[in-house]
Amino acid sequence: MRNGLIVVMNYKLQITNYELRIMGRVVLIFILSVSIFTACYNSGEKKEQRTDTLNYTIYKAESTSAFKRNASDTVGTYAVVTYPNFTQGGDTAYINKLITYELIKEFKGNDMVVGITDAVAAFVMRYDSMAKADKSNSPYWNRQINVKVVYQQYPYVSLATEFTEFTGGAHGMYGTNYINFDREKNKAISLNDLFEEAKIAELTKQAEQIFRTQEGLTEGQDYSGYFFENGKFVLPANFSIRKGGLLFQYGLYEIKPYVSGITEIFVPVEILR
Repeated sequence: MRNGLIVVMNYKLQITNYELRIMGRVVLIFILSVSIFTACYNSGEKKEQRTDTLNYTIYKAESTSAFKRNASDTVGTYAVVTYPNFTQGGDTAYINKLITYELIKEFKGNDMVVGITDAVAAFVMRYDSMAKADKSNSPYWNRQINVKVVYQQYPYVSLATEFTEFTGGAHGMYGTNYINFDREKNKAISLNDLFEEAKIAELTKQAEQIFRTQEGLTEGQDYSGYFFENGKFVLPANFSIRKGGLLFQYGLYEIKPYVSGITEIFVPVEILR
């Protein structure tokens, strides 16, 4: 087996935050004319105009099994991860820890791993251990994960963890898990951190109309063909802050059978105001 951690490229993003007067409870608003997010926080202070240049380096961790069932096999079990490591500011230290935690979590198992490289190697070692004892010619495993920065506008950073994997069974799995980070509060945030309860209810109602239009559902048609609990539409917890709106994603099996794939809803600025 060969394991490694490789730096592959550097990125620099320039982001400008406009001067805001901040007051009242946390809400999220959009300024359509400049297509950026701004926010209202629990403070009456005037926020200074600031420009952030967030630097990060893309790292790659990979592991490949030397075990081959047949000498002619060109590809065996492998795992590869690419992810950003932010290199600027105290707030980015927590983002890096969050990325590491999420990636280790992606590599399921009981292995006592302390880092991304160890997690990748442990995935391959689990297969090797099983394969050498197994006489049934179980197929090779693979897991590919790519963490991307998909949106940045102070104070928000949105990350997308794209993954594909196969560990046996009828088919592989794939999807994208999102993390939204508030640099000012130094924490990962959910929809409840962005909107009041009443606004979430209104957002859900508007998103449902977008969903029904996308799915071609007629007025009065129920959700009998979907996996919504008690036939009631709900937004997924998995969402991403994007330029001009919010992107929601239902994963495999969440509301439809595997063959139907993932389902996305983009809720634009106009609805979120």
